[in-house]
Formats: sequence, structure tokens, C-alpha cells
Amino acid sequence: MTHPEQPPTQAAVKVDSLNPRSRELNLTVKVVSKGEVRETVSRSDGSTHRVVDALVGDETGSICVTLWDDNIGKVKAGDVIDVKNGYISLFKGSMRLNIGRFGSFEASQVHLNLWGVAICLLDVLPRGLQLFCHF
Repeated sequence: MTHPEQPPTQAAVKVDSLNPRSRELNLTVKVVSKGEVRETVSRSDGSTHRVVDALVGDETGSICVTLWDDNIGKVKAGDVIDVKNGYISLFKGSMRLNIGRFGSFEASQVHLNLWGVAICLLDVLPRGLQLFCHF
């Protein structure tokens, strides 16, 4: 029995290497904080969805990630997650990490220590996220 070839797995990347064209991303990040859940209506079909912005990072930097519907309850501040097949988009001029329908995330066994890394985003924080500075 033959098995179809699996596409090569992208190597894990760090937050400081992300750019607006980054695709098929695998990375490990710590959830620093989560904003408040809000509802939005889909422009394509009119359905209502829940959405929340979270600040995540690793030892090289931080970025906001958008979590939708069922994914919202799967993480809390302090969790470390492995993101598979994520991508970057621009929203209101800021880069965002997205999981998307073809991506996933799960709890990580990796310990990330963010001490020594300044995570302080006063002017780019999305509505609902608290200012968090970590040095």
C-alpha cells in the first residue's frame, strides 16, 4: 500500500522574523493577555461570530492573534501554545497572527520565559486588551 507524500513541514519560526507576507507558519508562543469577547457579523453570509484579540509572544517579540468562536475558550493568559499553519495579515496597519480555517493550535510542552523581553504595546493595542508591560 502506498501513501501519498506529505508536504514538507515548515520549520518553526520566531515572532521577530514575521512579516506581512508570512504564510504556513509554525511557532510556539505564550499567551500574555486576552481581550474581551465581542460579536461580529459575517459580511459573506450574515452569521454572527464571537471574536477576541490576544497578545502572544516569544523571547524575540510579541504580536496580536485573533481567536474566533470555539477557539476563544481554548486558551488563557499564561498558556503556551504551538501554532501550526498560521499566517500574518495586516489589520489597521498592524500585523496579526491568524490561525485560519487551515491552521490549528494546541497546548505546548515548551516552557517560554519572557523575562528580559519588553512586551509593551501602548499605541497598537486592539480595543479590549489591557496594557501589559513585561520586562
